Order: sequence, then structure tokens, then C-alpha cells
Amino acid sequence: MTYVINQTGFQPDSVKNFFISQAESRYFQICNFIGKIPVLERRLLHLKCSELSGESDLYFGDFSDFTDEGIFYIRCAFKESEPFKIEKHIYEDLYKASVKFYYFQRSSVPLEEKYAAEWKRDAGHPDDNLILHHSTGKQGLWSAPGGWYDAGDYGKYTVTAGITVQTLLTFHDMFPLRKDPCLNIPESGNGLPDLLNEIRFELEWLMKMQDADGGVFFKTGSLNWSGHVEPSADNLDRYVIGKSTSSTLSFAAAAAKASSVYRMYDPDFSSGLLNAAEKSWQWAAENPDVPYPDECGGTGLYADDNYKEKFTAAAIELLTVSDKSIYAEYIKDTICFEDITEPVSWKHPELLSYFTLVSQSCYPEKGIIRKLRNLLLGYADRMVKISQKSSYKIPMLKSDFIWGSNSIILNKGVMLCLAHFLTGDKKYLDCASAVLNYILGFNPCGISYVTGFGMKSSEKLHYRPYLSGKYKIMPPGFLAGGPNIGKEDNLKYNSGFPMCSYLDSADSFASNECAVNWNSALVFVTGYLHFYSENNKE
Repeated sequence: MTYVINQTGFQPDSVKNFFISQAESRYFQICNFIGKIPVLERRLLHLKCSELSGESDLYFGDFSDFTDEGIFYIRCAFKESEPFKIEKHIYEDLYKASVKFYYFQRSSVPLEEKYAAEWKRDAGHPDDNLILHHSTGKQGLWSAPGGWYDAGDYGKYTVTAGITVQTLLTFHDMFPLRKDPCLNIPESGNGLPDLLNEIRFELEWLMKMQDADGGVFFKTGSLNWSGHVEPSADNLDRYVIGKSTSSTLSFAAAAAKASSVYRMYDPDFSSGLLNAAEKSWQWAAENPDVPYPDECGGTGLYADDNYKEKFTAAAIELLTVSDKSIYAEYIKDTICFEDITEPVSWKHPELLSYFTLVSQSCYPEKGIIRKLRNLLLGYADRMVKISQKSSYKIPMLKSDFIWGSNSIILNKGVMLCLAHFLTGDKKYLDCASAVLNYILGFNPCGISYVTGFGMKSSEKLHYRPYLSGKYKIMPPGFLAGGPNIGKEDNLKYNSGFPMCSYLDSADSFASNECAVNWNSALVFVTGYLHFYSENNKE
């Protein structure tokens, strides 16, 4: 008889569920860990089967209405669960670790022991003499040091950097007066919140990826995949590759958003970001359909030729910070009101920008604002309905369990948080809470998909510093990709069911890699639940 539950714990007002197999009683008790005294008794619900996980004869327990703080355990017949906490600040450490993840992704600089502890390492990939790839139409060398490695490899991509920055800054805007915890990074204590310190490290790299004409190069990396070596041991030639409409507009949206946020901290930096964003807009307007570079020998493609959404995102973020009529007119002439069918992602940055427009009221066309608000809420409503039919109370369909499925569910969580922020309706907050329960162990694999959190967590990510043998264990706060029915790594998985197609193996790049844009959704949902509770808005 095994308990499946969120292994990190719960906030007092959050959704609290668990599964147990082979229950010897139809009732369960919540017991106080100190004193071993039952404080609640509820009936179990019998679920015969789960289509997405293949499980049968599961017993579902719900104690969401139990709001006491403390340490507790579940008792069913004579079987007891591991103890768990219910406390207001339960996600604070998870939030800090999920942001500190980005420090461990820094390139071109050493990670010093006083900041990185046992995960210290030498600098790698100075990237100050990058070869201009033929796809750039140029010859010679280019300098673009810094920034974050995108994933478990050593490529750096402006498209995923753009959506990561935009996601993190959107979260920052929702709680601008929060007291951000110290992350113990080199910039800590400089007067800027550490989240913004870390984002600035990436922004400074992004600005180096902009050409003099305003266009933005797509990516940096080698033409062959590096071996399983730490950054300082990777000696492959590195290139700056391509220029595209999507990379340029992704940069424009992120830089404009950043200009708005950093204005109160560093006006000169903010002004530079805005100028760069406007140059990118102009380049994209003159080059509206330049495709992504097809070079993928040692870097990912991030293939996308749907530019309209990225023009929309850039126009909205530029309007917010500059108030120029050109962007307002573009929005009015081109905005689309089709139902949202996918959550925010690097392909759909416009969804965050819809929220920017709706929440900041900087746009005079109230009819457009109303329609965009209804689109965001309509999508969130559909996610709530899907979760109500799910055994694990999550807004996921079979088709969602693909590469990076954990980012898909967390980005749905982002959309739910946006809806809650706009309405205050607790159904959205509860659904976002259920999303985090799933990530932290309430799933058929019985594993927390965040390194270092939970009694049984992902431990062997496809992450080159770990693969090199440099680290004995992974740093905490890394989100694993999650179940993937595609299984593109061709390894032998334990199950073929969508929710169980996961392998905690460093060789499983298809289910167990990390990525900067995936972690940004974890930061967002975790941070939203933590700081909303902190501010006592209920």
C-alpha cells in the first residue's frame, strides 16, 4: 500500500489530495505528527482505472478543507504515510531554488564556491570570438559572452531566452513590492532584487546578439553536439547563427518588457533596452518573414514560422513602455480574437502580452481589452473543466504528454495564475495549486520532478555538467522535462502510458532534460502561490 502525494507539502488553503493503492479501509485519517492524534477523518473515493496512467483500483483522498498548520501524516487502516507539512511559507525554498537554477546556467563565467557550493566550476565558453556562420550573411568573428545555457547542452538561443525573460518579468510585475529573498549570487545586495539581477545577466547577453541593423541573431553554439564534458572542457568551435523574424521579435518583446521594469532601478539601462527593442521592431517590419536558420548539427532548431503572434507580443510590450501610436495602431489593425488553444510558450509569447495589455490599462480601446480578457479567462475555464475530469486533477490531455510536458502543465498553471490575478476567483488558484501538486509528487510515477525537493525526486537529469562526472548530485531547483510519449531517445521506459513515459536517467534527453524556459514556468507558478499567500489577499 503506497501513498502518492505532493512531497514538499501544502499551503493551508491549497488543494490537498493523495492516492493510495490497495486500501484496507474505506476511510482515512489525518493525524498530528506530534502526539499521533487523529484530527480529521474522511472517506476514500474508489477509482477503477486511469486512462492516461494505466493504473487500476486507486483510492483517492481529499482533505483540502483541512487548513491547520503543522506536521501531519495520513493513516489508512494500519498503513501510515510519510509526514508532511502544511504551512504558509511551504514554497519559499522551492521558489528560491527555481530562480537560483539560472545562476547554475550562467556561461562564460566561473561559478565560485561561495555562491555555488559543491557545484562550483571553472568558466567555459568565453564566446568572445564566435565564428559568424554563413547563415548570418557575414564573415569574421563576433563577441557575445555571457547569458544562460539553454538546457542540458551548451547552446544559447534568443527565442527561448526571450520568452523566459518575458515570463519572469511578468511574474515580477504581479508582485512588484514583494520582498524577494536573497539568492546568494555575485550581485546580491546591490539594491536590485536578485530575480532582476539574474534576468539582467541574460538581458546583457541578448543585447550582444543584436546586429547593428536591429536584427537579432538566432543562437550561439557549435556545429556538433559536445560530449559529456563540463563547460571548461568543451573545445568545439562556436558560432553565432542566423537572424530571423522570430528571434528579432522575441527579443523586442522581452527588451521592451524589461525596459518597463528596470526603469525605476536603472534609467540608462532601461533606455538602452527600449532603443534596442525599437530597432528590432523596425528590422522585423522590413523583414517580416525571415525563417529560422536550419543549422541543427549541434543546436536545437526551435522551428516556427508563425510570426503574427510575435509581432503582436512586441507591439503590446513596446506600446506599454513607449506609448507610441504606431504600436497602438498595429494592435488595433491586426489583433486576433480566436480562442486560445495552447498555453503560453516560446511559440505563443503574445498570451503574456495580452495580460500586460489587460492588466495595465494602457490601451484606450476598451472593446479590445474586454475581448482579450475574455479570451484569457475562457482558456482558463476550459483548463478547470479538464482538471475536474482528471484522476490527478490536472488540466492535461493525452496529446500534452510530449517533449517538455512538465513545462506544458506549468505554463497552463501560468495561465491559471493570470486568470486568478484578473478575477480573484479561487477556482483558478486551486487548479494552479493542483498543477504544482502534480509536479511535486502527486503523479503516477510517484516522483517530484524538481531536483532536491521531495523524498523521491528526479536525480539524474540530462545535464552535461552532471554527465561529465563533475557533480555527484544535481543542484536543487531544476525541473525535469517530464513524461513524453514520443520517447525520442529510444531508451526502454517502464511504461507506455502517457503519464508514465518518464525515465530518471541522464541518458533520457527526451524526458529528463532541463531548460530555461521550462524553469521560468516553475518560478512563475511557485512564486505566484507563495507571494499571493504571503500577501494575504484571500
